[in-house]
Formats: sequence, C-alpha cells, structure tokens
Amino acid sequence: MPQNSTADQVRNTLDRWLTAFNEKDADTLFSLYDPDTVYANAGAARMEGVDGLKPWYEEVLKDSSLRVYFKEETLFDSEDLALIAGKFHFRNHSADGSFTPGPAGRVAVLFRRSPDGQWKLAYDMDNTPPDVSAADFA
Repeated sequence: MPQNSTADQVRNTLDRWLTAFNEKDADTLFSLYDPDTVYANAGAARMEGVDGLKPWYEEVLKDSSLRVYFKEETLFDSEDLALIAGKFHFRNHSADGSFTPGPAGRVAVLFRRSPDGQWKLAYDMDNTPPDVSAADFA
C-alpha cells in the first residue's frame, strides 16, 4: 500500500481523534469534525453539527480517567469518502495504573475529504452488540 494513501490518511485522522479524546484536548477533537457532522450513538440523542456535539463532549471530557480504545475491522475508501468500522471499548483508568472496564461495542465512522484535502469526521454511529466486550481488548 503506498504511503499517504487515502486509507493511511483516514487512519491518521482517526488516530488523532483517539489521542485528542484520551488527552481531553477538545480544540483538536472538534477540529477533526466536518462542520455538518452527524453523531448517532447508542445511549445519546442524535446530534448535528460541531456546535451540536460540543455540549455532550464537553461533559464527557470532564472525566479525566476515561479512555477509549479502538480495533479496526473494516475500511472502505474512495476519492472523497471513507468509512472505518471496528470495535471500541471505554476504560476508566486509576492513578495506580489499574482500570475499570466500561462500555464496548462497534462503531462506523464516515470521513469526508474537505475542500482543503483534510479528512473530517462526517458521520459517527455506534451500537453495543452482544459479541463485543472488554475481553476483546485484553
């Protein structure tokens, strides 16, 4: 696979999102979203646009112990759209290095190439199926 392929660029954007979430860097996190993003996750109401996401994420990011982990299962890409699907898992980490497992499930994230060539999160949907658990991340 050539370096800087669409798949590499999209994976890089997702990696930056995961890092921003885990480091509680809201500015970077929000910069990775398409202005017209849609967020439709299990346990949360559908949200539209970056401004629609901000209150929810600002509340979630207050929990400094919360981390999210991701394992890719599928990636589809084209010239201006790409979708990454995989497993996710949340953990609450303690100062002593231990953690408490949290929710786990699957997520499909659609990315759209912006006019300046950057990949932005355009649609995020997850679920919590019975075949994904914290044990998948051991």
